[in-house]
Amino acid sequence: MLVLSRKPGEKIIIGDVVITIVRIGPNIVRVGVEAPKDVVVLRAELANHKSEKTDGRDSQEIQVDGEVWDQGSGGSEGPRR
Repeated sequence: MLVLSRKPGEKIIIGDVVITIVRIGPNIVRVGVEAPKDVVVLRAELANHKSEKTDGRDSQEIQVDGEVWDQGSGGSEGPRR
């Protein structure tokens, strides 16, 4: 794991994703994430991730608070009910 020190307003770039340190408080760090629409950004405790192939195309299903979101090639397609 790479550990970096940053001050508020400073950024970290990972590929096409830009992470900005917005605010640092006594018990919390607030970050902003800029990412392409086809990149799924979730807090780790919300992501129950599985990948599968559907209809001959790659598909990712991500479960968030009991709802399953389909991440096809066109980006977020919303909850599948």
